[in-house]
Amino acid sequence: MKILVYNLPFLEVKGTFVNTFDELYEKIDKDFDVLILNFLDISDLIEIRNMFKGIVIFLCNYVDEITYKKALEYGDYCYGFYELFKLYYRLKYLEKKLKKRKFFKYKNLFFDLQSEKLFKDREEINLTCGEKEILKILIQNKDRFLDKYKILEMSDYIDNEDSVKVLISRLRKLGFEIESLKNQGYRIKEEK
Repeated sequence: MKILVYNLPFLEVKGTFVNTFDELYEKIDKDFDVLILNFLDISDLIEIRNMFKGIVIFLCNYVDEITYKKALEYGDYCYGFYELFKLYYRLKYLEKKLKKRKFFKYKNLFFDLQSEKLFKDREEINLTCGEKEILKILIQNKDRFLDKYKILEMSDYIDNEDSVKVLISRLRKLGFEIESLKNQGYRIKEEK
């Protein structure tokens, strides 16, 4: 797991440490999985979130309800400096989770979860944002069935039940085997 840390030199993590905005912007689009930064030091939160597609973890001096809520609008986790033990446990968990799978293969289809690129017989297939998102959701939850409502809840691009059905249908036409069970939802099959 590759970690980028901005302006937090006291953290005891294996990663790349940067101390200036210029260094942060230079490195942020590289292949990092996790970005850790001080929530109160950052003024360009929206730009950072748009540039960085990995996991964003904020640290703060004090985390009250308002700070926590605002931090989660732009990031994935937020901890107080007094809760560093939680950060270290979260990083261990994320490392295990990220090691599990970054690629998904089914017959002649190969999906890179990090770059969100799909290849069929080594040729890239263009997917819409909705197709990428539903494929990623199904892959990340491949061990269980997800109903349409759960998929909608986990989605940023898909906004109604009919869209879920259409996107599932498109993915099936590409060659993915997606099971459906009444009152259970959908589950993608993986090549064994």
